[in-house]
This record gives sequence, C-alpha cells and structure tokens, in this order.
Amino acid sequence: MSSLLNTYTIPQRVPAGIQAVYIAPYNQGGTYSYPGSFISPFVLDGTSTIASPSTFTYAGVGFTSSGFGSVVGTIGTTPSFTKFEQRLEQGSYLESGVYGENGSYGVSQKLEITLEGYDQNTKNNIAVLNKGTWRAIVLDQNGNYILMGYQNPVLITTSDGGLGKAYGDGVKTTLTFEVKEINPAPSVNNQVAIGLQLS
Repeated sequence: MSSLLNTYTIPQRVPAGIQAVYIAPYNQGGTYSYPGSFISPFVLDGTSTIASPSTFTYAGVGFTSSGFGSVVGTIGTTPSFTKFEQRLEQGSYLESGVYGENGSYGVSQKLEITLEGYDQNTKNNIAVLNKGTWRAIVLDQNGNYILMGYQNPVLITTSDGGLGKAYGDGVKTTLTFEVKEINPAPSVNNQVAIGLQLS
C-alpha cells in the first residue's frame, strides 16, 4: 500500500487545454519477451535496470515504493510519433476514476482532437487512426507532456465530422481516443520528449 507523498498546496493557476498530440502505433518500439508479453518502450523512474525489465512490463506496471513514476527514458527501438496540432480550446484531455465492486481502481483516459478540412489526405489519416491501436503523448498549454497508453493500447471510440451544413459550419472531424489504465497518465521528462523529437 502506497502512502501519500507530501502535503498538497494550492498551485499557481495555469491555462488549461492542449497544444498538440503526438501519436505512434502501440506496438512500435517495444520488445516481446515471450508470446503475449510486450515490454513497453517507456521506462518509468523508480523502476529497476534494463537487465530486469519485469518491473516495467505490463504485469507490474511501474509501481515503486513511492508511487507511480514518470517517463524518464526509452528502451529498444525509439517510437516515431506523428504530430497533430490543436487550436486554442480545440482539443481536450480528461481522466476519470473507474471503481469496481470488488474495490478495484483504474483510470479512464480520454483525449479529443479535431482535424480540420476534408481533403483526401485528412480522410486517409482519419481512416488509419480509426483502424489502429495507438500510444499518444499530449502536450498541454504549459509545455508539459503526458503519455496515454503506457500499459494498454489507445483506441478511437467516436469519430464525428464532415462538411457541415450551415455556411459558417466548420469543415472538420472530431476524434475521441480512450484507454483504461491502472494509474493516471505518467508525465514525460523533457529530455525524453527531446529524444523523441517532439516539437
């Protein structure tokens, strides 16, 4: 059982919302230690060395004596991410607690982004995103990164959009991505973000 780490103090107010989302295939960059056991390419602080990867495989996802860690490195092949910029107040990221009858706890992570336009390239991107399993790194309005899909694959749950109706309607598609995890999305160290060429 983890204990609370420190006293909570009210932080300075910061702007909400997201600047951009970086998306990569879920199975890109990790390694398979044996059939059905995929080792994440992302390493959390507080885990043991690469020589003992079981501490950050899906069976024991990054738990440390001081709580859930942040992403401090990668192992294996470095994943390659595609950037999707968002206008101010266009995209959103939310987390909700999921509580089971047996006392279990998890976190539902939900990301919403908007792709403007309806040209063939945009439609192709929408089709690929709808059919795949993903990891996503979200860049907030304060320059902080978080990782969706550390343990489980991120999937699109809704895709709404098109050409609109009224003359002033936006020509756009809104995509909703969701994943359930056992902890909130871990923060991504800025040096890791630089190494992943997130810009």
